[in-house]
Amino acid sequence: MNSKTFFLDYLKHFFLLLPLPLIWLSIGTNAGNIFEDKNYFEQITNLNFFQLREILPHLLCLTFLFLNLINFKNKHNLNIILICIFMIFISQLIGIIFAYYFDFRKDFGGGFNFLISLFFYFNYFLYIQNSSYEKERVYNYILFTILGIFVLYALVIFIKSFPQYILQPKQFGYGGYEIYFFGEKIVFNSNGISRILLYLYIFYICLITFQVKISKKIKGFYHFLITTVFICIIYYYQSRFAFYALIIIHIILFFKANLLIKKLILFLSIFFAVFLSHQLNDKIKILLDNENENIKENMIQQNRIFNLDYAEKKLDNFHDRSLINMQLSGRIDKIKYTFKYLLNNKEIIFFGSGPEFDRVIFNNNDNEFLNIYKNYFEDLPSGPVYILLTGGVLGFTVYIFLGLVFLKYFAKFVFLKIKKNDYVLAAITLTILVIFFRTAIEKSFLIWGFDSVFLYAYMILLHHQMNIKKLKV
Repeated sequence: MNSKTFFLDYLKHFFLLLPLPLIWLSIGTNAGNIFEDKNYFEQITNLNFFQLREILPHLLCLTFLFLNLINFKNKHNLNIILICIFMIFISQLIGIIFAYYFDFRKDFGGGFNFLISLFFYFNYFLYIQNSSYEKERVYNYILFTILGIFVLYALVIFIKSFPQYILQPKQFGYGGYEIYFFGEKIVFNSNGISRILLYLYIFYICLITFQVKISKKIKGFYHFLITTVFICIIYYYQSRFAFYALIIIHIILFFKANLLIKKLILFLSIFFAVFLSHQLNDKIKILLDNENENIKENMIQQNRIFNLDYAEKKLDNFHDRSLINMQLSGRIDKIKYTFKYLLNNKEIIFFGSGPEFDRVIFNNNDNEFLNIYKNYFEDLPSGPVYILLTGGVLGFTVYIFLGLVFLKYFAKFVFLKIKKNDYVLAAITLTILVIFFRTAIEKSFLIWGFDSVFLYAYMILLHHQMNIKKLKV
């Protein structure tokens, strides 16, 4: 390959990958604001950084829709995931139109962000599927671009949040963190930070389990130390889901690891990380304020993991005061209310109501029950119920189908031997598993956010499995 060909090839792949960091820049915005504000583009020269981020999903979606329309006459290869993405998009688009025109919701633009982002993904992957790009190479580039974005997010947030942790010694790192870009304040939640770290950790621990050779005790101790530090950081942000998911991953990999020393790393690192985290947390607090007797009490209150007393201080918020509902921060209450709403409005079960409709019904000022508990009734934390509410029967059916398809691939992962070079496939499979688990307690990939890595991972998994079938034939 001569220099000119190399440069053109590099440029071609650069422009294909550029939309990825751009679409991720739109996290925290709502692309639907463009439809709500009639004067949005009146002073286009004065658009701030936040508004530019809102426009990005529209521009990227239109760009790849245009590219696909140019190639419309060519044969279009649609795989299962692309069809599912499109059907979820259609189900929620029907839902938002139905809810708007039959007065279930007053806004058309609210929650439109996920529809735009989802349609972008459909057109983006459709373009890749039907282009002349070498698919294996492109999907590898996409994967490591997303990992690079996550690394950048994690570094920026951790560097910003760690001084806050030291200077405000009353808790672990649970809460929100503020970062300023171009004069705009962006708020990150520690749950999101912890999940980003978890997704990066999955790739790291799969690399250790399936590819890295550990022949000496010193090398084993080195990997044990890195693993422990990684877990300490995830534990520090006090995301209960991320930490419990990490335990499940270690259990699965424990049975897949082929060396005793790797099994020991997987088994011991969690215990040591938790112990070390609490020891360091206690000592830092004592060193900073040895005279303050309330510090230890405050720390216990803010420790959310393995702490049955954590939810009791919010007891007045809960209608259902069972242990499960309290530990799930009122999620059972929210699901019960949503089902009650659906039973009273059965047409929404069939047609849906569009993205973010849970926030519409949970912020209804005329509802006496919600007014009592409005301090924590903000959105619906359940993927299956959310997609039934917003996408109706069609959206719910597609969600179940995605789960069943993945169950087949996960069964292969569990029962078949993982080859040395397939650690990436193992990491992708476990990432999808974790995100599917999360839909039990959150909307997860069904709204635009960090869990949207699910769509990338599922496309790469399917591409890999299709290649294996072709080789067998």
